Amino acid sequence: NWSLSSVGVDINDPAQRAKCIMIGDRKYDAEGAKICGVDSMGVLYGHGTEEEIYASGFTVYASSVSDIAKILI
Repeated sequence: NWSLSSVGVDINDPAQRAKCIMIGDRKYDAEGAKICGVDSMGVLYGHGTEEEIYASGFTVYASSVSDIAKILI
C-alpha cells in the first residue's frame, strides 16, 4: 500500500485502485497485488519460471513487452 500511496493513489478509493496494475515476474508480485487489492500482470520472460507465474494467480499474462502494451491500451 505504501507504493500506491507514494504515487498519489488513495488506497481507500476503489476507483483509484481499479486504475492500477502490478506487473511482475515472481509469485510475490501477484501476492502483493492481491494484498493491495489491485489487478496484476505476470510476465513470462522475467526471473520466475512460466510454471511459477501461471500458478501464482496473476489477473493477466504477457509473454513480451509488446503484449504488455496491448493489454494496457
